[in-house]
Amino acid sequence: MLNGAPKCECPEGRYGNPWRRCMAGCEKDSDCSSSWFCEKSRCRPVCSAKTCAQGADCSVVDHRPVCECPPGFKGNSTTQCLPECAKSSDCSSNMVCYYPRCVDPCNFSCGKDALCEVNDHKTTCSCPKGMTGNPLERCRPMTSEDLCSPNPCGKNAKCTASKDIEGYPVASCSCPPGYYGAPLIECKKGDCIEHADCSVDMICRRFGEDRTEGRVA
Repeated sequence: MLNGAPKCECPEGRYGNPWRRCMAGCEKDSDCSSSWFCEKSRCRPVCSAKTCAQGADCSVVDHRPVCECPPGFKGNSTTQCLPECAKSSDCSSNMVCYYPRCVDPCNFSCGKDALCEVNDHKTTCSCPKGMTGNPLERCRPMTSEDLCSPNPCGKNAKCTASKDIEGYPVASCSCPPGYYGAPLIECKKGDCIEHADCSVDMICRRFGEDRTEGRVA
């Protein structure tokens, strides 16, 4: 009863005009629930075992199936979904196969702050300029100890931490007082350090102040 008047409804599984006749089954898709469709007067599930290809995803739009191959698979979603790759050679040269998908190895191969390059599916990790460390684990800014130990300069030369024109840390090589020469190769001992070391008619050129400098990147 509704407001004192009788109310008629077709029972579950039947359709039609409840004031006239309720029939079993269906006439059209809208007689079925949203994920079912009408076939030969019967409501059937839209996404049955044979609707889409094996392994494909099935969704329903307006009582009709929408088949899609899942991520990492490709092909005709109604007939066959194939893995994107089985081996790295199935991927582009800067990708590797992480079955069933081609992925960028730089997302997981190198350490923190390291540079990553991929060539022919192979990854190379390196620390950027001005940094050092294990590129597979972590790169860190260079210190004076990193720059000068072991000493990259020539024989008898002194190594100090400096910066290049771009502001990156570099090792600077110089000849110490009393030595002269090319600090990247060898500093040779001079004859004097000050004028008093020379005879009265000679002067001492102070190699420690007027020195040649070299830098090691």
